[in-house]
Amino acid sequence: LEGSCRTAMGAHAVIDGGQLRLVIEALVPDGSRVFRREGVCAAQAEAAWDMGLALGREVRAEGGNLLDL
Repeated sequence: LEGSCRTAMGAHAVIDGGQLRLVIEALVPDGSRVFRREGVCAAQAEAAWDMGLALGREVRAEGGNLLDL
């Protein structure tokens, strides 16, 4: 997401039964809006990498300039 120190961002991943569940979010600097995406994929490095990039792009596209990145 290439955030700044004014942009709150987070990611949380859980592996369960061979699946990876990933939640990412970014908040506008004043915290008034949250942009969040979730996904599930096979718990394999390439699948996880691809999903993380895709979810990050979605958050960035939705938040745009509001995220002050």
